[in-house]
Amino acid sequence: MFLTADQIFAADDLPHEDVYVPEWRGNVRIRRMGAADKWRTELAILRDKEANGEDAALARTAARWVVASAINEQGEKLFKPDDVDKLAAKCGDAVERLMRAVQRLNPTQDQAEKNSASAPQDDSSSV
Repeated sequence: MFLTADQIFAADDLPHEDVYVPEWRGNVRIRRMGAADKWRTELAILRDKEANGEDAALARTAARWVVASAINEQGEKLFKPDDVDKLAAKCGDAVERLMRAVQRLNPTQDQAEKNSASAPQDDSSSV
């Protein structure tokens, strides 16, 4: 079955996960990123590495992913892009906990391919 554009746009494909952060005594909602947020974040990380070196950029990488994925209860961004350094300065365990949720909701290409290999396949052929 081939999807129409309307079906694609209507699909609810950005699930979220509420993560309890004991260090902050509350929940943070992490949502799967849309394509634009994902590519914008990857580009920001790459530019940070080029401008500041691998070590300096590494300290901000998890914070960048969390800033791009965290939303409030209304589905609006929780952080502004300028909040990366402030979040990177917060408790490492808390940011890492949120980063694990980001990774679960936004699997890498390798993870996605591995998951799709175990999914049922359509019997149709394009040959």
